[in-house]
Amino acid sequence: MFLYFHMHLGRSKRVWENCAKILVDKTDTVLSPYLTQLLEWLQDLTWPGTLTIIERLKKFSETEMLSFSVKESVKIANATDNHMWLKNLSKLLDNEKLKANLPIDVLELLKGYYHNLME
Repeated sequence: MFLYFHMHLGRSKRVWENCAKILVDKTDTVLSPYLTQLLEWLQDLTWPGTLTIIERLKKFSETEMLSFSVKESVKIANATDNHMWLKNLSKLLDNEKLKANLPIDVLELLKGYYHNLME
């Protein structure tokens, strides 16, 4: 299913919400190889399924893999000045285990965006 979504990423977003609903029911082990792509989905909250994916990743328990993927996504988002993506990635800080596994520089950067969510 994820491969289907990824192949159609540039085509129609009509299927994205249904793909997200299917993906959130998958185990952490099944989703782990696709974390990078799932985090790319968070670039824009208007994309169908984004909020569903965020809520699922907040519950992700394999935090070493997630923290690596978040760190890489933050590096790309920061290098490209993609503040929307950084803001959306900061929502994952609700996952306390993830916060504990993030490098301090990544954590501090995301915290700045996280606090802006509250304003």
